[in-house]
Amino acid sequence: MRRRFLVWFLACVLDARRKECGNRCVSRANTGLMSWLSFDADRPFVGGVIGSGVAADHKSWGYFVAPKNSTYHHGDLKNALVETALKMLETESLDSLSLRKLAREVGVSPTAAYNHFANKEDLLASAKLVAIRRFQHFVANVLAARDEPEEKIEAFGLGYFNFAKQFPALFDIMLNCRVDVTRVVEEGFGAVFSIENPLREAIRSVREKHHQPALSEYTLSILHQYAWSLTHGVVIHYRSGNFKAMTMCRLWPTSLSFDNIDDAMIICRWHAKSIVNTVLTAEDVQPMEPIEDWLAERSEMILREAS
Repeated sequence: MRRRFLVWFLACVLDARRKECGNRCVSRANTGLMSWLSFDADRPFVGGVIGSGVAADHKSWGYFVAPKNSTYHHGDLKNALVETALKMLETESLDSLSLRKLAREVGVSPTAAYNHFANKEDLLASAKLVAIRRFQHFVANVLAARDEPEEKIEAFGLGYFNFAKQFPALFDIMLNCRVDVTRVVEEGFGAVFSIENPLREAIRSVREKHHQPALSEYTLSILHQYAWSLTHGVVIHYRSGNFKAMTMCRLWPTSLSFDNIDDAMIICRWHAKSIVNTVLTAEDVQPMEPIEDWLAERSEMILREAS
């Protein structure tokens, strides 16, 4: 009965509005009404009629009002969905996240969410790109505060660890979320390059500072991979709880659980020294396959990013 009364009431309102704003306005409103009536009555709607595309007019109509607890602001639904997903992943797993649950959390219909993301993987790809960009800014700020290349290598490790410790949800989605790699490369190359290049240049600068022969881009890539992997190994062991378990078993002293960032700095410094020593003693490695195409593609992408 309540639903029938609501339909009758809205029909009366639409009829009254026909005299005020003309048939075009009412036609759009009728489209929105039919769209809204196709959903369950207890589902929230935001900024107008669900799925109708008429949110821009809702203030002039006066009878479509967003719920007070909504996190959505008109015109920014896509970003609102991504940000809410990242927030939800602070307490939930990737498997438990769904577009329907996300839409309910934001305060919109599932259809509204699917208008921006084809599926869950599409949403997670956008969230992964956000995580990568924030990681890039975080590490860039840490490296910018250091002058010497050895200090930058140490700062990279410490920044990497700090980011994982302070923003575990962002770190996990950045590394553990499997999505379309092509899209990440196309849309996130700038951020990935901004992460990779400072460490590569620090490695190159260490060689120059100590008057060692220049290394090929291929060998620099191997050294970069070595430095990144060494740092990543520490962070993954920390995030997985392995360090904590070793200290709880009394196999390691408590400080090696890395609950205190000062303790983490010790091993980051040791790793930095190990990386620097490896860089200084490294010799050029002959590629196992032709790399001319890779060099050309890398140069092209860097030039494109610079422009």
